Amino acid sequence: MWAGTFLNFDNQAAGDYLAYYDMVTETWGTVSALNGAVTALAISSTGIVYFGGAFTNAGGVAAADYLAQWDGSSVTAVGTPNTGAASITSVDAMVFDGQGRLWIGGAYLNFGDVAAADRICYWDGSNYYAVGTGANSSVLALAYDAIADRIYV
Repeated sequence: MWAGTFLNFDNQAAGDYLAYYDMVTETWGTVSALNGAVTALAISSTGIVYFGGAFTNAGGVAAADYLAQWDGSSVTAVGTPNTGAASITSVDAMVFDGQGRLWIGGAYLNFGDVAAADRICYWDGSNYYAVGTGANSSVLALAYDAIADRIYV
C-alpha cells in the first residue's frame, strides 16, 4: 500500500491518496476515490486494511470520515468517528495490539464522541475508547511491543 498526498497515482483515475501494488500481477491498483490525504495505514490479522488521514466520506460512505477500512473490494466506515462532540483534523498514526484492538493517534478531540478520546484512542471492533485523559498534543506515531505488551506513542 502507498499512502500520501499524491493525485492520480500511476495515472489511474481513482488513484488519489491511496494505492497498492499487486506483487503477483506486478500491477498498480487503487482503493477508492478519496478527497484528502491518507497519513496512516494498519492491516488487521484478517487482512483488512485500515486507513486514516484528512479525508471525509471515503468511497462515498457517509460515516467514513478520517478513518475507514478496505476489505480488498469495498470501503466501509469504522464506527462513526466524526459524530457528536468530535472535532477531528486528521488521523496520523495507527497500530494493532496483541488483542486485535486498533490504536488511533492524530489531531482530534472526543473521537467517536467519546469524552477524553483526545489525540489517542482505540477501537475494539465495536466501540471507541479513551486512553486515560488523552494526549495534550497531536499523536504522529504509534508502535506496539508484543513482548512487553505496550503501546509506544
